[in-house]
Amino acid sequence: MEMRTAGTIVKPLLNLTLLMGLFSASACSLILPFDDENGPIVLDAAPDSSLTEQICSKYEDNDSLNEAHPIEAGSFTAALCPAGDRDHYAFDVAENQDLTIQVTFENGNTPAGDLDLILFSQSGQEIAQQRSTEDEEKMVFSDENALPPETYILEIHGFNEQSTNTYTLTLTLQ
Repeated sequence: MEMRTAGTIVKPLLNLTLLMGLFSASACSLILPFDDENGPIVLDAAPDSSLTEQICSKYEDNDSLNEAHPIEAGSFTAALCPAGDRDHYAFDVAENQDLTIQVTFENGNTPAGDLDLILFSQSGQEIAQQRSTEDEEKMVFSDENALPPETYILEIHGFNEQSTNTYTLTLTLQ
């Protein structure tokens, strides 16, 4: 019989074994094989995470409207972490400029990775929101809905307070 203790495989199982009533008449235990043709499978390895300290702190401190990190048109990779974080970016829109804000990420179809956007005026007035369950949030301001010249602040936040994720922010001004 194979035993698994404290996250370590003690002896590889070769077959699926069902032990019924081992310790009492109503007990049932199912022991599954934890090996394959390459040997034992490690079940409790550390999860792969792209949320490194380097990417988490890249544009910090930018956790409030007053601490918004100044940016210009282009693409930037950053991360929303730790859980509950909110990232803010400030940028200027000139007269007659079209603005496109695009944030791409992989949410894994779970709220834990889903990111949303809020655009604020420099005075803190909410201008627009973008929320979806897709791997992209996008705002477009042109022609009839073009923004007046001003400094704006973009907030990127999680769907809920547990959300963390890496993202690419693309700011286009034309």
